[in-house]
Amino acid sequence: MINIITKAPDALTTTRSNLSFRTVLGGYKSDYDELLASGKDDHGNAFAFGFGYNHTGGFGTAGATGMLDNYAVTLLTFDGEHKLAQGRLRLQADYAQSAENLFQVLYLMGSHVTTSSVSLRYEQPDVQDPLMARMSYTNFKLTSMSTTPDETHTFEGEVQKQNHLGNRHTLVYGLSWSHTVLHSDISYPGEHYQDVFGAYFQDEWKLPQRWIGYLGFRIDDATLLGTSFSPRISILKNLGNRQTLRFAYGTSYQSPPFVNSYIDTVFPLAPGLTASALGNPKLKSITLDGFELDWRQELSKGYVQINSYYNSISNIIGPIPTAFQPSPPYPPGTPATLSYVNLSDATSYGLEVDSALKLARNLDAHFNYAYNYEHLQNVAIAGAFAPNHMLNMAFDADLGRRWEAFLGAHLVGTTSVNSNGVITSAPAYINMDIRLGYRLREGKEPLTLALVVHNLFADHHIELPPPPTNGLPAQVTPLRTVVYITLSGKF
Repeated sequence: MINIITKAPDALTTTRSNLSFRTVLGGYKSDYDELLASGKDDHGNAFAFGFGYNHTGGFGTAGATGMLDNYAVTLLTFDGEHKLAQGRLRLQADYAQSAENLFQVLYLMGSHVTTSSVSLRYEQPDVQDPLMARMSYTNFKLTSMSTTPDETHTFEGEVQKQNHLGNRHTLVYGLSWSHTVLHSDISYPGEHYQDVFGAYFQDEWKLPQRWIGYLGFRIDDATLLGTSFSPRISILKNLGNRQTLRFAYGTSYQSPPFVNSYIDTVFPLAPGLTASALGNPKLKSITLDGFELDWRQELSKGYVQINSYYNSISNIIGPIPTAFQPSPPYPPGTPATLSYVNLSDATSYGLEVDSALKLARNLDAHFNYAYNYEHLQNVAIAGAFAPNHMLNMAFDADLGRRWEAFLGAHLVGTTSVNSNGVITSAPAYINMDIRLGYRLREGKEPLTLALVVHNLFADHHIELPPPPTNGLPAQVTPLRTVVYITLSGKF
């Protein structure tokens, strides 16, 4: 029910065309470049062309028992708009291609990922009761070692309308449709597809005593899953003194990924030993019942807010062994075949404290702390567990005489991953980043040169838990200090 509209081309808010750029060069043969050109004419047309390139030579270890985490990503984008009498048409297209090594999930050497999409959207941002309609197509393709593990084509469409009823009710309602087709060399033979038809409705109700209520629901009918009903209610209260309180309850669902429904392939357990993975087209959707309670205080020079949540999750999907390797020679319980099933429910709850303050005229401070707890009823399920604690602190300063600085500290608690009942962890770590910039040119067309240091004190931590030792190449490499030089500006 949330309608996200990305930022329009910069040319719509400027009086002439412009060109902005950023380039980053750093350690481990890393570089990042982006270029954005935008313009407009006197007939309501605007455009923006974008180019991006991200590459790193990697800081891992090569060879038969190591991993070199190198990758290269190329990105092209186009965004164009045409103003009409009561609305505007917006055409967006993008293309991204990456070459990398995927070790953490599918263990794919020399993989290539290509993503392309195009969308056409009509909207009426300046009309009291606007209409929105959109169509889009997305193609995702993953290839590795002369195979195509995943090629997915997705077609989507949506029509949304908004109406005001008096001064108290604002209605938002619409219809949506999506059609997804899967081609894969690691799935059951043939073409697999799913259609999802949806309808949704929401009423914003302004109540007495500065209360606001939101009541809505969504109904989806999917080819593989049948009909799902997702209600949601939210209440917002203005407490006075620039304080607000919000409570929300809602349900949602996630369709089983196609790879879980139709996979049929083998994967390595150890040198010379493989196991089979089989999908299950009868998987149920993952459902969530969630509660949220939020409080926010606006301050004269910032804000403080606390967000809390409790989620009950059902039908979590995971693999279970359905056949085992002979023992001996292999250890007892070594899987020969794994199949995906709905094997566990879970609960998760936590809170987040967030604050931004202006400590002085040229000094801003940011603080964020998040606590998260997850509990699975089936402890043998494979998957990753988010850290219980995360803390971020940052200071942004204008030092005068064209100098600017940033200092950030990040604390991340222990992160765990379960690989078929064997749990491994990445220890907690503290990381610090700094940035020192100098504005070579100020004004509407700035030009800034900066020095960036990531992981300032060379804490050689790992951010992902390693899988159990099995003789295969290491999948996690400790992070080290990386120094970057950046140049950014606008013309």
